[in-house]
Amino acid sequence: MGKGYGFEAANAVLNYAQKELKLTTILGITLEENTASQKLLEKIGLRQIDTIFIEGDKEELLLFSNEISSEQQTSLG
Repeated sequence: MGKGYGFEAANAVLNYAQKELKLTTILGITLEENTASQKLLEKIGLRQIDTIFIEGDKEELLLFSNEISSEQQTSLG
């Protein structure tokens, strides 16, 4: 089991990006089989929004974002 360093680092970067850099959209990308990274991204408030392929790469990647799409907002209520 991890010691929480990944969460602390990811959370610090997220806070810096939002508060200091004033970024409103934060993205995360991970491999589908990397469930630990998926859980970490969700723990810091990102949600999976799509699957993507990078040109020249054969692996499907999961795309996460802190923004809720209008389609997701409609399904929430």
